[in-house]
Amino acid sequence: MKKQRFIRHLLAERDVFERLLNQLGFARMITTAGVAGQWSVKDIIAHIMSYEQYTADRLAEIIQGEAYTPARSQQALDAFLERFG
Repeated sequence: MKKQRFIRHLLAERDVFERLLNQLGFARMITTAGVAGQWSVKDIIAHIMSYEQYTADRLAEIIQGEAYTPARSQQALDAFLERFG
């Protein structure tokens, strides 16, 4: 899939997701557990947003030509998180 088509598709799907969220309104339904196991809609949104942020960061790294190097141990991951958040 070409980049522009992918981005258009991503934005269109995000709009669909936003419309679905708007249907919930401001009711407490968004924090009620049990939508998916013990997760609430709010929990699922937080998970999606964290993956969205990771993807945006990774795409920026790719554009800048940076290589992806996963942490090889829990200590390396902890050190990275302490340094960069």
